[in-house]
Amino acid sequence: MKGMTIRQLAKLCGVGQSTIRRWAETASAEMAGIRAKMAGSQLSKKPAVFCLDETITIVRAGGNELLADLLLENARRIERADRVSRLPNGRQLEEMRRIFGEHEAGIRLDFVMGFSRREHHLSPEESAVEMRKTLTVLKRKDQPELPGLGG
Repeated sequence: MKGMTIRQLAKLCGVGQSTIRRWAETASAEMAGIRAKMAGSQLSKKPAVFCLDETITIVRAGGNELLADLLLENARRIERADRVSRLPNGRQLEEMRRIFGEHEAGIRLDFVMGFSRREHHLSPEESAVEMRKTLTVLKRKDQPELPGLGG
């Protein structure tokens, strides 16, 4: 979904456009971009096009939680399908492994599938360093504090 206009939202929700405008006014307290788009549409005579987050906020402001949840779930499902369609085929994957190596190819695939750098899998060396840090912190917590010495 690229975006929805007030007319499209009204048709989807089964209410009038004036009702959607009232919901949008209520929702604009939560998202300033909604008010700006509505004001811009009045000046330019072009309909305001609300992004997914704004659309969901407007629908929630109208009290239709179920429809908002369905819109969000549908958008996530489409996004997941899009991620899968971007995955390389077998030959491309072999080329990636040859060019970047196993570890870097895996990181790049994680990025393509939508995982952030923070979520990527650690190399064996990085994993060992993280394990040592964790064990050091745990050992410090297990040691009893000596009287008279602040922690």
